[in-house]
Amino acid sequence: ATKAHFDMSLYQRCMCRKETSQLAKTTPPIKEERINLSLQTLEMISSPQYWDSVRIRQYAEEAFNRTSYRTGTPRQMAAITTAPGRKKALQGLAVPTLVIHGKEDPLVLFKHGMDTY
Repeated sequence: ATKAHFDMSLYQRCMCRKETSQLAKTTPPIKEERINLSLQTLEMISSPQYWDSVRIRQYAEEAFNRTSYRTGTPRQMAAITTAPGRKKALQGLAVPTLVIHGKEDPLVLFKHGMDTY
């Protein structure tokens, strides 16, 4: 499972207001500000064990240089934070399903990962 596949109602309960507002910030116009915002956001939702600021900064710079569509990130965050919950749909799955969720996930608490089955 990836961080893109989680129940948004659980996400909204787990994230504090400060973190949620940080993720939904308007994209800054200046390259260095955007890269710094990317680093702050990624650090909030990444596992500390695997955090490599040099590698992540390089990734953020590459992402900035790759696109000219600057409104994409705020629009995607707005879509994510307003999406309906998926818990009921997940409970309706009638196929073998493996849920992998780490106990140190800073984005969705482990107990909320357990709620997906």
